[in-house]
Amino acid sequence: MVFFILCTNKRRVNSNTKNMVISGYVILAIVIILTARINIKVYFQYDVLGNIGKVKITLFRVIPIFSAYLSLVGEYFRLVYGKKVIQIKIDLSDKNLRFIRELNDSLNKRMYIHKVSTNFNIGLHNPATCSVICGYIHSIVGAILSKIKTVRPDTTVSKTVNVGYFEQVIQFEMNFQFEITLFDYVWATIAAFYKSRREVVNG
Repeated sequence: MVFFILCTNKRRVNSNTKNMVISGYVILAIVIILTARINIKVYFQYDVLGNIGKVKITLFRVIPIFSAYLSLVGEYFRLVYGKKVIQIKIDLSDKNLRFIRELNDSLNKRMYIHKVSTNFNIGLHNPATCSVICGYIHSIVGAILSKIKTVRPDTTVSKTVNVGYFEQVIQFEMNFQFEITLFDYVWATIAAFYKSRREVVNG
């Protein structure tokens, strides 16, 4: 009888120990997943004259997680994502834009930026106007990239402005590559949602 009780208690101890080990591995796996840095690349392209653009987001440069076409319709941004159509009003008080602005602010504090590159293709029938516009683009984009480089010295920045005289084309491309942990992304999303909702209530 005593032997049976001892064996039963031993089984319980072994079972509890096994459960504790499994729980420890699960907790460790969760911590690793939440704190591991995720490499994200954002590609944005827009043709002004054709009023069509594209947004593409990939993980680790090869795994696509989001791809949508963009256009301007009246006072709305229209995103075509698969069979879904999302319209965002161009209004600073719009809840979607408030959320995007707050999310950008929250992510900017937590992300590690690897690369920012821009490419412009500008062509107009009037060479003088085309040259002036390209000069402004060089100055404005150069100032923005210089500021990024000053704040984040490890970031690689580049800009290209291609001039096509006697053509009609105004196109813009940007590649943005950064790293962030899943925990920071989730926390930034929650913070952005809370702040945007609070603005709605206070407004």
